[in-house]
Amino acid sequence: MSDYLYAVIPYDKGINFYDPDMLEEGVEEPQIPELNGVDSEMADPYILTLFKDYLRINTCRRQSEFAGNEDGYSWLRAEICRIAQALGVHEVWYVAELATDEMYTKGFSFKDWLLSLKNGGRYVSELSVDVLKDKYICTYYHDDFSDIILKY
Repeated sequence: MSDYLYAVIPYDKGINFYDPDMLEEGVEEPQIPELNGVDSEMADPYILTLFKDYLRINTCRRQSEFAGNEDGYSWLRAEICRIAQALGVHEVWYVAELATDEMYTKGFSFKDWLLSLKNGGRYVSELSVDVLKDKYICTYYHDDFSDIILKY
């Protein structure tokens, strides 16, 4: 059985955390004004956690549900794209649940995480319709939505 998949979206809109511990632990169920009116279960605050420079979405979906789509359409990818667009973001990362432990370390930042992916020799699959058709499952995906199919 495959891991659950998290979507990680860069988001730094001058948020003030009144409690320094919130920087490390994140704010669960955040109210994000840009997501008001986004008709998607992925925009539900109950599955969102806001950190100092990114938003994490617990998709509640397994990696195996993400891969192996014969036509290249992914409902989950389309939903995350709508959220990213509402936030004014043009790319997201998908991460296997077991690879998210480092996100809870003191001082963790999204920018440092990207550097660790590049410098740590971790394989990041560029998400595309062709990758979605394959049954191979990756730990990390990057998606710039360049070839996304938004409707089935």
